[in-house]
Amino acid sequence: MKLSKVFPDFNQINTQCELRRTLEFIIGKTTYRVEVLYCYSNPKSPWSAQAYSEKRDGWKGVPQFPWVSEKNEEAAIRAALGFLENLADGTSRQRHSDRH
Repeated sequence: MKLSKVFPDFNQINTQCELRRTLEFIIGKTTYRVEVLYCYSNPKSPWSAQAYSEKRDGWKGVPQFPWVSEKNEEAAIRAALGFLENLADGTSRQRHSDRH
């Protein structure tokens, strides 16, 4: 059974997403996890992403990670990775400027 056919049976659910892919990678010394979701409730831009960084006590949401809403899976992945690379660049620049 296709998952999207199950959702109408549950009236109180207003957002329906399915986790399609989980990516893990390292930028600098930080390990990230990006989850790519297909959202049935947003047919115009159904692909979404959320990001987490690994901490001592588990995975924590990346602060200020923007809402990613794209027309295809690759665009959602690119949006997430682009934000995280820019975040890492800013962090490494900040550390460098703190030393001087």
